[in-house]
Amino acid sequence: MKKTLEFRAHDGEIEDIALGPDNKVVTAGRDFQCCVWQQDQLVTGLRWHENLPGIPDKAYRYQACRDSGTFLGLGTVTGSVAIHIAFSLQ
Repeated sequence: MKKTLEFRAHDGEIEDIALGPDNKVVTAGRDFQCCVWQQDQLVTGLRWHENLPGIPDKAYRYQACRDSGTFLGLGTVTGSVAIHIAFSLQ
C-alpha cells in the first residue's frame, strides 16, 4: 500500500472519514468539527450555528459520515442526523 497524502485534520481523534469520487475527503473529529478537504486544503467546515442560530458551537459532536455519491449524511452523538447534498454541501 502506498501513502498518497497525510495531513492534520483535527485536534484529537478522528471519528470517521469518507472519500468522495471527486477526490474530496470528509472528516468528523472528536473536536466537534466536520470538515471537507481537497487534498490537504480545507474546503469548508460544517457549522450548526450558521443554519440554526440558537445552537451553540459545541452542542453537537459529529460522530460519523458516509458518502453515497449524491448525499452526505452526518450522525451526531446526540442522535441528530443532517443530510447534505454532496456535490455542493447545501
